[in-house]
Amino acid sequence: MSLLAMGFMVMGAGGWSLVAARHDDANARDPATLCPRRGEPPTATLVLIDGTDPLAKANGARFVALMNRLRDETPRNGRLIVAAFDGDLGHPLDVKFDWCSPGKGSETNAVFEGPNAADRSYREHFAAPLDRAIKSLADTQTSPRSPIAEQVIRAVNDPALPWRAPHRSLVVLSDGIENTPAMSPYRGDRFVLPMAPPRLLSGVAVSYIELDTPRDSALQTPEARHTWAQWFTNAGATDLKMFAPGYPPPG
Repeated sequence: MSLLAMGFMVMGAGGWSLVAARHDDANARDPATLCPRRGEPPTATLVLIDGTDPLAKANGARFVALMNRLRDETPRNGRLIVAAFDGDLGHPLDVKFDWCSPGKGSETNAVFEGPNAADRSYREHFAAPLDRAIKSLADTQTSPRSPIAEQVIRAVNDPALPWRAPHRSLVVLSDGIENTPAMSPYRGDRFVLPMAPPRLLSGVAVSYIELDTPRDSALQTPEARHTWAQWFTNAGATDLKMFAPGYPPPG
């Protein structure tokens, strides 16, 4: 082999090593969250779960199906945060899951990454922890108060919550029965919500998912649902989807 050919081989190997090193550096992840070390995740979805009433009795299967769908829709490097709140504004949010998707095999660069290894990492480090979080949320406790709107405001404004990305989504799962000392449907009060900060959800796509509550279904009225829709709109939501009776299935 000529010296010239050997030189080209060395240069080629060196170039490949440099490209591979740059790929590894660009795709380096924080081991605590699997989020990219460089830059923000492309998407961030915050799932807020109303923990003031038991989920498992009427909504267990639906809740699991929804969480599985959110998992599947989270793109590679996208962040998924799942947090529950109770009826006490003095309690911190209970963050059950906060990871970025390492990506399924179909999302990897086959030149540098093995699809099978990627699928295994996805199952072990993203899907399995989410499954454990789902199980831990399946049986929440009843609370005498449900300051739902106040908890949403608090979560969105929480500087400790790493909910930052070019594309943000908020998913709220609740029976929608706001119940505070100032307003309680259980007393027969007219359903109103505290004023929404006007830019609270600016640029955020919001999905409001009403959870069934057979015990108090009479309080889940069209007026209450309309009030929630107006509240999210007033808060600046750019894309509001209402998953509740009386609203057409979002396209």
